[in-house]
Parts: sequence; C-alpha cells; structure tokens
Amino acid sequence: MPDKQIPVPLSVMTGQGNFFSFTVRKREKNEQGKVVWKEEVKTYDIAGIPLEKVDEYFADSVSIGAQIFNLRDEEAKRIQNKWLPLVVSKNGIGLELDDLFKDGLDTKNLRELWRTVLDLSGF
Repeated sequence: MPDKQIPVPLSVMTGQGNFFSFTVRKREKNEQGKVVWKEEVKTYDIAGIPLEKVDEYFADSVSIGAQIFNLRDEEAKRIQNKWLPLVVSKNGIGLELDDLFKDGLDTKNLRELWRTVLDLSGF
C-alpha cells in the first residue's frame, strides 16, 4: 500500500498536536512454553516539528527510513532522543527511545511514527 499524505490538521498548525495509535504485537510464552502473540493498542500525542526548529532538524539528518540502523548507531540514537521528546508524548510527558521500547514498539512502528511526524509537519 503506498504511503498516504494526510492533510495537516489545524490542531497541529496551532501547536496542539494530534493523536496517533499503534497496534503493538508482543511475543510472550504461555503456560505450555509456546510463544503467543498479544496485541495491544498504544496511543501517543504527536506534534509537528516546530517551525523555528526545521533547519536544525534537517541539519541533524534524522533518518526516517530503516530504523534498525538508528538503533545500532549511538550517534543516531542520540539524535532520535533529542527530537522524540519534542514531537511525541504520552500523558503530557515527552518520550525517548527507551520509553517506546518499554511500550513494545518495533522498528516498523518507529518508522511509522517518524513518517506521521513529518506528514503532520507538512514535509
């Protein structure tokens, strides 16, 4: 399915953000020791990148592609942790990579999250 461009809502333009939900699939072992998949919906408040930070965002070369590389490189992790709390929050608290890992997000979820941030920012 091709990526869809969504219109930027007024709430984002005014800095109020938007909600985004992921279905997270967690792998757990049942009583018989077999791996079972459990689905859980996680919802975050996502804001666009502030206009005054656009040049800085592009200068940091935040990667929104294959997230596995961002997770293996310490400099890429540092950049992700710099930007995530500015654009992603849960219960009013900015989140970093470790917070998203604790919620069970995978690399596909992280890529979708970044693409949503950029769509909301109008990029």
